[in-house]
Amino acid sequence: MSDPVGTAVLSAVVSQVVRGGLDQLRHRLDADRIDDDDAGRIEAALESHLRYVSSWSGRIQIEGMLAPQDIRPATVALSAADLPRRFRSARSRKTGRINEMDLLEGQTNYQLLGDPGSGKTTTLKRLANILLSQEPTSNDDLCHYPVVVVCRDYNWNSGSVSLCSVLEEILGFPEMKRVSKRNAGKEDSEPRKDERLAQLTRVADFLSGQWVLVLIDGLDEVPVAHRSTLGRDVVALADRLSTGKVVISRRSGDYQNLEGFTVVELCPLESEQVRAIVTSWLGDPQPFLDALRDHPAEDLASRPLFLAQFLILFQHGGHIPEQPASLYKNITDLMLREWDYGRGVVRHSQYADFGIQEKFEFLCALAHDLLISRHLVRFGSNDLELVYKAIAPRFRLPLDDAPLVVQEIESHTGLIVESGTAFEFSHLSLQEYLCAHYLSRKPLARIAARYIREYPEPLAIAVALSSDASATFAEIVTNLGEQGTALVPFARRLARERPRFTSSLELGMAMVAIIEKLTRDDLAIFLPLFADSEVRSAISRLTEKYDRSLETTDATTLFLKNLAGSESEDIKLPRFIRIRSDVYKECGLF
Repeated sequence: MSDPVGTAVLSAVVSQVVRGGLDQLRHRLDADRIDDDDAGRIEAALESHLRYVSSWSGRIQIEGMLAPQDIRPATVALSAADLPRRFRSARSRKTGRINEMDLLEGQTNYQLLGDPGSGKTTTLKRLANILLSQEPTSNDDLCHYPVVVVCRDYNWNSGSVSLCSVLEEILGFPEMKRVSKRNAGKEDSEPRKDERLAQLTRVADFLSGQWVLVLIDGLDEVPVAHRSTLGRDVVALADRLSTGKVVISRRSGDYQNLEGFTVVELCPLESEQVRAIVTSWLGDPQPFLDALRDHPAEDLASRPLFLAQFLILFQHGGHIPEQPASLYKNITDLMLREWDYGRGVVRHSQYADFGIQEKFEFLCALAHDLLISRHLVRFGSNDLELVYKAIAPRFRLPLDDAPLVVQEIESHTGLIVESGTAFEFSHLSLQEYLCAHYLSRKPLARIAARYIREYPEPLAIAVALSSDASATFAEIVTNLGEQGTALVPFARRLARERPRFTSSLELGMAMVAIIEKLTRDDLAIFLPLFADSEVRSAISRLTEKYDRSLETTDATTLFLKNLAGSESEDIKLPRFIRIRSDVYKECGLF
C-alpha cells in the first residue's frame, strides 16, 4: 500500500513549515544558536515524521483483517455530540452534533471522547489524512499540517519522557535525545517544571510558524501516574500556540477536565453510516444488511469496531454467525482482552487480583443482580453501591471502593458507561449476555418460573450457552407450571438465539408440553423452533410411542401405546397428550 501523499508534496510542506518555524524561533533566540546544520536536521526530522503520519493516517487494520485497507473507502466521517453522555440529564438541552470537518476549523481545541472501538483513533487518522491530501474547504479551515503523538508508542515510565521531549524528538531539535521505547534505556535527565515549560514554549513557537494541528491519540493509554502531568502539558502547549490547535482523544471513562478544551463525544453509527461502511467493504450491502436485520446482536453494529468484526466474519464465511451468543462472547473478549493486547497496550488494574477474567465474572454478577434482582437497565450510584457491596466479597474487593472499581471497569472495557447522573451497560444485549452467563452455571429448576415471568431474555440466552441445550430447556419447561403466556417472549428470544439442540425424548416432551399450552395466535412465534431438525426428530421420537386415537373439533388426544413401557430411557412418559386441534394441524409436526 503506497503512501497517500507524494514525496514532492511532503518536501514542499516541510520546507515551508521549517522556514516559518525557524523565523518564529529566531524572534526569541539568538540567531547564532540555530545554524544551518540544525535547520537541516529539523527539516529531515519533520519530513520523516510527516512521511510517518502520511502512512499512519492512510490505512486501517484491526484484529481479523488479513491486510490493511485504505482509510477513506474503509471508513466514514463520524459525528460527535457536543454534550457528552456523562453530562446529560432529563433536563439537559438537546444534544447538538459536529462532524470531523468542524474539528479542523477555527482555533478551538478539542478533547474527543469515545467508548472502546467507537472510532477515536480512526477519526484522528482521517483528520491527518485530510490535512495532507486535500485542499482547505472553507476560510475557517486554517491548519496546514499535522503533528501526531501516539501515546502508546512511548515509555512514559522511563522518567525521561514528557510531551515536550516527544515533540522535540519529532522536530529533531538537536539538544534533545531520542525518547521512544526503542531508546528508553539511554540515559536522559528529566527536566524541571520551569525548564519543561520553557521547552514547551520553544516547541510552540516553532509550530506556530505555520498553522499546525497537533493530534494526541490515546491519553488513556498513558500510565495513570503520568496522566495528570501530560494533561497539564497539553493545556500549556495549547495556550502557547499562537497559530494552531490541539485535538486529543481518550476513552469516555477516562475523562478529565482540560482547561481551554471543548469536550465532544463520538456518537453511535446511524443506519446511513452503517450502509456506507458495508458498501465500501462488500460492494453490495444488501446480503449483509438482510442478515443483520432482526439479528439479536444488531444493536452492536452501531459501534465501528463491532461492525468491522461482523463484516470480517461475513467476508470469511458468507454469513453472520447464527448463534448470537458466539458474537456476544467475541465482542466481550474483544473489549476485555483482545482490544488492548492487539494494540500493544497492557492495562494494569488497581487491584492485584482483579484481572481480565475476574472483571468478566464480576460484570456477570453485576449484570445479573441489576437486571434480575432490581430490574434495572439504568442504575444510579446508590443502586450500584448496594449491588457492589453484595458481590464484592466474592471477588475480594474493598467494600467501600464501588466508584473506583466501576470507573476502572469503564475505562478499561467500556462495557459500563456513565450517562448523566446514572450508569448503564453500553448495550442491552451485552448486559443480557453477561446475565445469561451467570445463569448458565446455576441450577435453573427452582428459579425458572420466576425468571421466565420477570425477564425471559437472559434465560433464553442461558439455554443457548448451555453445554446441553436440550436438557437445560427441558428442565426449564418442566418447572414452569401453568405459565403458558410467559412462554411467548421466552420462545421468541430462544428462536433468535438458535440453541444447538440434540434430539432426545426429554426435548420432545418439553416441546410437546409447550405445544399443549399454545393458542393458534402464539404458534407463529414457535415455528422457527419447530423448524429445527433436531427438534422435529425429538418430537417424532416421542410421538412414535403414541396413537392418535381421539380427535374432536377442539382437541386431538394422543394415547401412549404401551402403558407398561411408560418408563422409557429413564423418562416417565405421560399416558396421554392433549393438543388443541388448530395448533395440532398447523404446526406440521405430527
